[in-house]
Amino acid sequence: MQPVEIPSLDEIARDATRAQGLPLAAIAMLQTRCAAALSALAAAVLEHEVDESDKTAGDALLTIAEVAQRLGLARSYVYELARTKQIPVMRVGRYVRVKASEVERFIASHDSIKRIDNLLSQRLDRQTKAMG
Repeated sequence: MQPVEIPSLDEIARDATRAQGLPLAAIAMLQTRCAAALSALAAAVLEHEVDESDKTAGDALLTIAEVAQRLGLARSYVYELARTKQIPVMRVGRYVRVKASEVERFIASHDSIKRIDNLLSQRLDRQTKAMG
């Protein structure tokens, strides 16, 4: 049996018929590469949106309660994110404020709810170990 020449994604984009007759393993590999490219492009779009929001938001300062509301998290957890420097904060006397652009950057860097769930799980695990 003669080896099958696997076309590149660019070649398939130019001529869709090149995908016909490919072995399933080759199709799976090409789909994985395509998914990786789409993911990278989506991240690039998010980064541009964050950059644009930096310009339009005027970098409003938000309270911890406002950040918690935007993220759908408890205030205590947002304080934990600030303490661990996952969200940069500004301190003015006893007041803690977060730039709106930093909240947007945090959201963009946590591209899925699963990552936030993992952070919450790690925190819960640390608390459980500390108690027990």
